[in-house]
Amino acid sequence: MIDSIYLIDDHGRTIIEKQWRSSHGTTVVNQFIKTLLETSTGDFRPIIELSSRFVGIHIKRDGIVFLCLVASEVSPFLVLEFLERFYQALLEYFGRVTEYTIKENFLTVTRVLEEMLDYGYPLTTDLAVLRDQVPVPNLVTKVMQTVTGSSTLGDRGAGAGGDSLVPWRKSGIRHKNNELYVDITEEVDAVLENTGQVTSLDITGRVTGTCLMSGMPDLTLTFANPSLLDDASFHPCVRLRQFEADRTLSFIPPDGPFKLLTYRVSQAQSYQPPLVMRAALTNDDAQYRVAISVGIGQTFARPLENVVIIVALSDAAANITTKAEHGTTSIDPRAKTVRWRHPKIEKTSSTLHLDVSFTTKASARPTVVLTAEFEIGSFAISGLKIRGLRLSGEHYQYYKGVKSKTISGKYQLRC
Repeated sequence: MIDSIYLIDDHGRTIIEKQWRSSHGTTVVNQFIKTLLETSTGDFRPIIELSSRFVGIHIKRDGIVFLCLVASEVSPFLVLEFLERFYQALLEYFGRVTEYTIKENFLTVTRVLEEMLDYGYPLTTDLAVLRDQVPVPNLVTKVMQTVTGSSTLGDRGAGAGGDSLVPWRKSGIRHKNNELYVDITEEVDAVLENTGQVTSLDITGRVTGTCLMSGMPDLTLTFANPSLLDDASFHPCVRLRQFEADRTLSFIPPDGPFKLLTYRVSQAQSYQPPLVMRAALTNDDAQYRVAISVGIGQTFARPLENVVIIVALSDAAANITTKAEHGTTSIDPRAKTVRWRHPKIEKTSSTLHLDVSFTTKASARPTVVLTAEFEIGSFAISGLKIRGLRLSGEHYQYYKGVKSKTISGKYQLRC
């Protein structure tokens, strides 16, 4: 499985390392760091062969590289998923992941890693279980760590379940107010032609929750249109046989925030894009002009919020200027990008226009890439809706809230 793991900062310095199966010195890691520093982020592959024996698998989050070295046959997706969960665990514990927070909480980080990996094999990756096995650091635990070198105030407990048969939830949980919040978030990926026609469109979604309920609540969630769900992936709390039988979600939720479900929307190509973009590139010798227009799709009545159109020009672009009647623009001459911002675009708004002019000495025709960022509040683009949420196993009144949101993913146009 995983032979060793490293956390490396932006300058190529190792913050933490842990080795299990073999001591291979620093040669392989130094080769990885050298390649990392010499290669731009977009061109650096997550999986790289470092020697005839070792393969490096990594992710980069918040300027920190999480690297695993493997010497045996293993699914790279499994390793990448573990690294993502390790990062999410550190984010849950410390609020942010930086070189300072890792060094400041060194004992906690190493303890979390030891709980998540057993001799290089993923063991405990559920955050609810981890929080019980490794306490979230506070002032008292930090003082005890400094004085005793221990990462806990006492002996390790029996785990998140305690005497419970549900490993992701403790028994005896009590909340003053019983509340459950469910959020549906869908992400739209699209590639548009310069005429605004859709080349490809994909919709992925996730259903997350925050459970603040006492005891051992047993919940049943039903969708109004479950046929939309495709390639669904569930939290371990979901009873899969129940879902396969009638497409309902039956589960005992973890306490606190959790990700219940991720999915793809079937037949996403039949949906209309929420934001229509068009662009035309013209030139007069070395002077180029990009005429950009944006507007809401015909089938959408809700406004788009926090809209940002990012215009990426070629590296040889110079003397960049913009002209827009609506929104605000900013130019980054180093990155060769223009940002066009709109707090909100209403359905009643007319088509918005932006002109970007620039010069270039390159002989080849420049490539211009438009990337859109936006949000649509209280709306799931697929139309997925929760029809009902029923509680059993406990006898109390509780508050339940459901929200939907659509956000942009990789939403691009090239001209």
